[in-house]
Amino acid sequence: MDLQQSFEAFHPRRWRVGAPLLASLAALLALVLVPAAWATTTWSAQTSGTTNNLRAVAFTSATTGWAVGDTGTGAGDTSTILKTSDGGATWTPQASGTTNNLRAVAFTSATTGWAVGDTGTGAGDTGTILKTTNGGANWAAQTSGVPVTADLYGVTFVSDTTGWAVGASGTILTTTNGGDTWTSQTSPTTNNLRAVTFTDADTGWAVGASGTILTTTDGGDSWQSRTSGTTNNLRAVTFTSATTGWAVGDSGTILATTNGGDPWAAQISTTNADLYGVTSISATTAWAVGDSGKIVATTDGADWTAQTSVVPVTADLYGVTFVSDTTGWAVGASGTILTTTNGGDTWTPQTSGTTKNLRAVTFTSDTTGWAVGASGTILATANGGATWTPRTSGTTNNLRAVAFTDADTGWAVGASGTIVATTNGGATWAAQDSSTTSNLLGVAFTSPTTGWAVGYDGRILGYSGLDSLALDVGGADTSWHRAPVDLTVTTVLDDRLSLASLAYSTDAGATWAAVPGGGASRTLTIASEGTTTVVVRAVDSAGQLASDSATVSIDTQPSVSVSGGGAAWRNKPVTLTIRATVFARYTLAALQYSRNGGTTWSEVPGDGTDRTLTITRQGTSKLLVRVTDSAGQAWSAFETVKIDSVKPTSKAKAKTLKRSQARKGKRVSIKVTLKDPTPSCGSARLVTTISTKSGHRLGRTTLAAATVNRARTVSVKLTKTLKKGTYYIFTRATDKAGNLQAKAGKVKLRVK
Repeated sequence: MDLQQSFEAFHPRRWRVGAPLLASLAALLALVLVPAAWATTTWSAQTSGTTNNLRAVAFTSATTGWAVGDTGTGAGDTSTILKTSDGGATWTPQASGTTNNLRAVAFTSATTGWAVGDTGTGAGDTGTILKTTNGGANWAAQTSGVPVTADLYGVTFVSDTTGWAVGASGTILTTTNGGDTWTSQTSPTTNNLRAVTFTDADTGWAVGASGTILTTTDGGDSWQSRTSGTTNNLRAVTFTSATTGWAVGDSGTILATTNGGDPWAAQISTTNADLYGVTSISATTAWAVGDSGKIVATTDGADWTAQTSVVPVTADLYGVTFVSDTTGWAVGASGTILTTTNGGDTWTPQTSGTTKNLRAVTFTSDTTGWAVGASGTILATANGGATWTPRTSGTTNNLRAVAFTDADTGWAVGASGTIVATTNGGATWAAQDSSTTSNLLGVAFTSPTTGWAVGYDGRILGYSGLDSLALDVGGADTSWHRAPVDLTVTTVLDDRLSLASLAYSTDAGATWAAVPGGGASRTLTIASEGTTTVVVRAVDSAGQLASDSATVSIDTQPSVSVSGGGAAWRNKPVTLTIRATVFARYTLAALQYSRNGGTTWSEVPGDGTDRTLTITRQGTSKLLVRVTDSAGQAWSAFETVKIDSVKPTSKAKAKTLKRSQARKGKRVSIKVTLKDPTPSCGSARLVTTISTKSGHRLGRTTLAAATVNRARTVSVKLTKTLKKGTYYIFTRATDKAGNLQAKAGKVKLRVK
């Protein structure tokens, strides 16, 4: 089907859902979602380089996109794949490697995408699936596993890697690697499957011919049939959760479930029309659509009512727009205009004042809108359609589409390359040069200055009426600076636009941060030592990009850090880690240390800027470490090291007690002398114990921080009554450096 046939599919006497129609719609809808900017100031043809029908388009950014379509008629021709890297200014063909028509394309990033299409004509040929991982430079066929006669009708993905497709003869395919491989899943039916949906990677449903419903709870490893209660063909399925969903099909069939599909119950649809689509936004609210413009809806999940258009069934509808969840308009044959204010529960006619076919409608608010159609018809309303006023378009050609970006600025396109534009809300319209005579069928704008129109023969037009975005970064020079440098960042943009973002990077674009401040002129302070290249990037509200860079060199002074020492006492040599930093254009001249506050200096042993220095000197050492660069700049750091490897001693004075003093619970006062020769860390932990000759403990006390080099009295509480005889007092000290007394002090304690 070419684009002419695709367009005609919009207005037969009865609506039919078909792949060619959906592909054309997908191409137009994709354009609505893609921002970009051209350097031109008028409409200009974007040369596709092909006259083959284009079926689908996808963009991943404002500049990068792909279009796919049919195979040429010449010998050896392959199916069409085009790529643009400049927003469509130029399109470059890519080798598809297949002669099968391509119907759809999707990308999840600038490098990874898929294109799908028809089966081949040879024995054993399968449905076409192509994948690229390098932006389309190479496309590789993926095995679909589908027999040549098995068309695919439905597809769904729950992530970039995991998806399913269903089709003729009960076909179910799945991929878990982004489509690198597709494998068949065992289906319990040979009926055609028309639709599939999943709520997560495990739970899904498929529906199809003769009331077929399948379900899986393990990602499709196993599928089970469910009783639908109907033999009518089912065409679509939707779920709002793992439990609540609807399936619709022929003769007004609507089935519902609230427990994951076991069982399904019929609901009264109030129509006998075949239903082809269903969508839901909650467990209670859903819509189904079908033949002859039939729309039915439910707001309680059970009762369905027709959303009446009040239009004879012979009045085809061609365009629809909504400004909210409740308020919308539809236009169609013979000047038909309908409106709803309750989400489509009811539709009422509005007087258009024309009998011309109206092809498209758009609104920028709930009051302001436009409709276009046959013979250059343009209608405008400022009161929500209560009255429609004809406007002079300046053309008698049929208008097919209309787009507005605000209440003043809009375009309409149509037959023979017609484009008309308005900047005063449609009061007047002026022709714009499209440079083509092809019929234009769709138009979309992402800003008042950036848009596209599409039409017959693969025609793509791009539009931009912008002054280019300019950016300047000033304040840098080739000198070395001893202090932070202030850069001036200035942007100049079209007065119709605003600045969307202004960011800078100091790591070649790996990370970005906003330039501080506001307005078109800002100050960016660079304080990093060494040479820094600053890249600044500006983006305006139309998506135009500008960048500039500056290089700043800063050298303030070297630095040095010392670690490994501290206030804690150690009982063995201490190794310090010394790290010097010399910036920019200078080199390390000296790395030295001093023990006497800088009176004399010694070189830190070793080479380079990272060295170690081992301190063995007993006592407290206060070290000053200094780094000097080749320019004579110096920087110092202090570190303290405390070393005491001498073990303390302690000894109690012998003592004699009366038996009345040696009872259990009594405290015994003992004089203990604690010594710690120079260097001394000042205090020690002292443990005093009374025990029998055999070592049985009779009392103990501990002083956590006893002052050294003095005698002191400690009190030991007896845990047993001492009989007449000889006992022993043991003392042992551990100083703050961790040195443990070599041998415990021992004296006698006599009880008379």
